[in-house]
Amino acid sequence: MKYGKKKINILILSHLDPLGDGIGGTKSFVKGFVENAPDDFAIEWVGISINKEERPIGKWQKINIGNKSLNFLPVLFTRSENIKTKLPLTLRYVLSLFKYKFKISLEDKILEFHRMENALPFRGAANKKILYIHGNVENILGPYSDGRWSKLPWAYPEVEKRVMHQMDKIFVVSSGGLKYYREKYPFMVNNFTFMPTFVDVDKFYPFSTVKVKRAKSLELKSNYGFSEKNKIIIFVGRLESSKNPLLLIESFFSLKKRYSDVILLIVGTGSFEKIMIKKIKEYGLEEEIKLLGAISSEEVSKLLKSSDIFLMTSAYEGMPVSVLEALASGLPVISTDVGEVGKVVRSGFSGLLVSGQNKEDIAEAVIKVLNNNRKFNSRNCVNSIKEFTMKSVLEKVYQYHYDLMV
Repeated sequence: MKYGKKKINILILSHLDPLGDGIGGTKSFVKGFVENAPDDFAIEWVGISINKEERPIGKWQKINIGNKSLNFLPVLFTRSENIKTKLPLTLRYVLSLFKYKFKISLEDKILEFHRMENALPFRGAANKKILYIHGNVENILGPYSDGRWSKLPWAYPEVEKRVMHQMDKIFVVSSGGLKYYREKYPFMVNNFTFMPTFVDVDKFYPFSTVKVKRAKSLELKSNYGFSEKNKIIIFVGRLESSKNPLLLIESFFSLKKRYSDVILLIVGTGSFEKIMIKKIKEYGLEEEIKLLGAISSEEVSKLLKSSDIFLMTSAYEGMPVSVLEALASGLPVISTDVGEVGKVVRSGFSGLLVSGQNKEDIAEAVIKVLNNNRKFNSRNCVNSIKEFTMKSVLEKVYQYHYDLMV
């Protein structure tokens, strides 16, 4: 990697609390970017706070992410990053950026936006600008979208028209999205670059031996009152329409009829949680399905390593970090064939991909993997994500920052 002689000053504008309870791929990326940044990157972050006492609104403060120290300015308070409000958090954040703009110095900084609308308050700024598009626009505006743009499909193109041409680099996590944007903006085709998501293999990795995994798995089952013979299926992610969480419950119900010794752990929160609880009661699965809410990445790592299968029934995806984390933990993945999942889940090797949204097909895929644990082994899973480690992905992203300053 090419290191410069002077500091690379970066200002991140993202409606997240770096020390908060938010879950999802965007937060994993931004925190990973900060934590692993080269020493000559000086990073500031303008975000939100879920704790006004510890991170007061409108005041710059020093925070630590891993071993990295950075300046942080929260411009908005919300009780939780995972709970939707009547006025969308993204809109409230943009309005707050306008309000506190006078406290944000832009001098000699690369501006980094993790949503397109966050660039609106800085349209007139002459700074170098980078935009990260963490989803596919066709899905953002589609029927399964959990964002508010699907309710105002005319507004998204208007925002895009006002900010896109100002971007010096646009990273897109979807190959479909990359094709879409390059065709729509042929005059800036070289500004768009595909960027896969990544996994931190220092945090997510398998147990050293089968014997250790068996012991840890037994301990996990005991903690939840499950039987030793139970197989643990796990899902990690936001409980929103894009993840199709009701299909997750329905698929497990179909599986349970044919393979009784299974249990399901669901990690995450979202607006579908109450509906899911109702569906679980309707199917009489209260003892077999546990909703664990939002937990730390350290706890997620332990659960993944101790489980038998990762199950995802999403309606659409980019390249989900949770799938990478599962594979890195040695866990085979069953997933609907959406987004970039096929780039990391090698069907028949480290898991199975299911076409469509059919609960019976998903249940059948789970049974195939459970009955062939030697074929879908930990080594295969880890080998599937070698191209998508944090180091290999971020080195290229950091290099683009150096190139921008030449």
